[in-house]
Amino acid sequence: MERVRLRKSLPALLLSTLLFLLGVPAASAAAIPSPGGAVVDQAGLLGSGQADAVAKQAEQGPYAFRILILPSLDGESSEQYAYDVYESWGLAENELLLLIGSEDRTVDLHFMNPGLQAALNAWSANQGGGSGSEAIKQLLDTYFIPYAKEGDFGKAILSVIGATHAIGGDAGAESGASGGSGPGAGAAAGSSGGSDSGTRGTGTSAGSPAAAPRSGTGTDGSSRSLVYILAGAVLAGLILYVTVTGIRRRRQLRASQEAISDLLVRANRGLEALQPFQGIVQGKTQQLADTASRTLSDLLVKLSALSSEQQSGSLPAFYRLGALSAANRQLQGAESELRTALEEQEKSIAAISEADRTVKQHINELKQAAPELQSEFQDALQETGYGLEDIADDLKELAEQTAEADKLELFDPIAAQTVSAQARELQEQISRDVQDVDVYQDKIHGFPAALAAARSEIAALIEQNALQNMKVKPYELLKQAEADVALLEEELRGGDLNEVRRIGAEMDRRIEDAVSMTKRQAEIRLANRRDLNQIREGWKELGSAQERLRSLIASASARYARSHIEPAEAALAEWSRRLREAEAGVPEIEAWTADERGEFDKAREGLDRLLALQDEARRLLGEAAGDLGELDNRLARVEAALRQGEADAEAARRLLQSRGLHARDGLAGLPPYRDLQAGLSAGPYQLDALEASARAFLAGVAAYAEEAQRLVRRKEEEERLAQMAAMQAQMRREAERRGGPGGFGGRPGGGGGHSSGSSSWGGGGSGHSSGGSKW
Repeated sequence: MERVRLRKSLPALLLSTLLFLLGVPAASAAAIPSPGGAVVDQAGLLGSGQADAVAKQAEQGPYAFRILILPSLDGESSEQYAYDVYESWGLAENELLLLIGSEDRTVDLHFMNPGLQAALNAWSANQGGGSGSEAIKQLLDTYFIPYAKEGDFGKAILSVIGATHAIGGDAGAESGASGGSGPGAGAAAGSSGGSDSGTRGTGTSAGSPAAAPRSGTGTDGSSRSLVYILAGAVLAGLILYVTVTGIRRRRQLRASQEAISDLLVRANRGLEALQPFQGIVQGKTQQLADTASRTLSDLLVKLSALSSEQQSGSLPAFYRLGALSAANRQLQGAESELRTALEEQEKSIAAISEADRTVKQHINELKQAAPELQSEFQDALQETGYGLEDIADDLKELAEQTAEADKLELFDPIAAQTVSAQARELQEQISRDVQDVDVYQDKIHGFPAALAAARSEIAALIEQNALQNMKVKPYELLKQAEADVALLEEELRGGDLNEVRRIGAEMDRRIEDAVSMTKRQAEIRLANRRDLNQIREGWKELGSAQERLRSLIASASARYARSHIEPAEAALAEWSRRLREAEAGVPEIEAWTADERGEFDKAREGLDRLLALQDEARRLLGEAAGDLGELDNRLARVEAALRQGEADAEAARRLLQSRGLHARDGLAGLPPYRDLQAGLSAGPYQLDALEASARAFLAGVAAYAEEAQRLVRRKEEEERLAQMAAMQAQMRREAERRGGPGGFGGRPGGGGGHSSGSSSWGGGGSGHSSGGSKW
């Protein structure tokens, strides 16, 4: 059932893949969202409070704003996308679309109101700017971008709304009357402002349909062709993958079948190799051969059945990847199991064949070496006059093992091989023992000279280094070595060379230790005298360190609180006591080091303790002095924080004063400042409290400076709004003086063209025809 389902599923899979790819839409730009009130924030750029405030302000005044905030435009032109949204939402002449792309860092203002465009053109000209989309861009750069750079998008939107109402208020009041009459009404020109005719295609708007018409037919056709090409490529790739994978798995399956055939041949060869031994061998060899024969026969049956099954069935089709994979796993698992069992039996057959081929040679080598080894033993007997009974017993056992291996060689080569291997090891041991008889006999004869040389060296060391009263006993070790040599000779006579070797090594070690311990005593004696002088100098150095610490404590006590001084006083008292106690034990160590006492090891232990104590005292007394010295650095940092805070507060006060703003209480209103001044006014200084006050003071100054910046920004905003109001009033007076009809809207037709301008916050041009910058 699984193979049938797989066969049926593959064509369906290919067809469904092709249909899916053909159904992919050609456009990849951001979809146009549905209108949802004055604010549609799909990027979450505004908080709930900000969104409510913006929505309320967007519905007030002569123009109704629609704010659309998206995470990204997916690479589409902001002007083109704003046009699409404006048309899709069906916005009226007094409705303006403000489009913000948060990740793209772009902003676009789009509307279809010639009167407002004319007002923006006039405002931009007064500012020294251009007209059309340039005027809209200047509006955004002036009122949106500064707040966007600070991340305050709510204020940025509200600023644009307020500025637009202020600049185009009159045009907005008359837009309803002027926009619906005249010969040019309803024309969808791509005007970016400053165009009066309303004739289609006469404007300069960046991103308007007249400036960049959309060709749906050509785009859809090319996109559809691209989809067909991609679908064909994917389908071809899928077919190629299935074909290549299927062929590879069929090859793997054939390789496994060939491996089964190879195992069948090897099993037959193994049975043929066992035939010469069947019915002849006995014992261990017979057991091993019978087990191998039975196992190989069973393997032949299994391999034959598996081979027949594979030959009778046909391989799955190349596109049935699942069936091929399952067949491969099953066949490879069976092949691996049978191969392992066959290899084990091949090792047994190889062991039988190797034993049958080599055991006779090994036995002959044992027989050939026996006379020479017996001759060497007889020579050792004659030269030494010893009995060497243990070696004689080993020679007898060797002869018995050789005879047993020779007897087993014909009918049980495996057992004969084991016995001959044991006999070879025994033969090597006997040969080594016979050779060592002469070596240890010479050692016994040379022992008196070696003993005398050791005594002479020890005596010289004692004399040169005044070690007559040392507590170690090297001569006792030499006496023990004399006893060892007598025991060694007794064991050598009996031929127990293993025990002889052990006793000889112990005897050599005793002589070596006797000399080395004497040398060590001489070295310790010299080191003790040197370190004793070092310790005497150490007391002087530590005394100076204690006096220096007392001086620092006295100086710091006059400036700093007791809590800062007490740790150093405690360390001084503790180490003064410990050093006095340790110094009291020095005379005893000097006595141990004296040649009359000769207790050099005990003196060494005491000196090591004193040296370690002095090192620890230097470290801890130095740390206490360093901590006292750090008090001045901590105080200097507090004073520097005070000066820095005062400077920052003064800078904030001057900033407020330069903008004509009243600076509230200033430093006098910061409680940490008063605490810091009071703490620094006179000692003793509590540095922990001063540092806490300094941190609080700097935090307060930072908050004060931030508040000053906020007040300055608010005043600048108020000044900017007042400037816009004055400008509006001036423009209204100018319009009344000219007495022109329709306010800023131009001829009665109004034009009705789309106006669009874009900007972006972030450093550099946006690349669109309308120009822009990044926030």
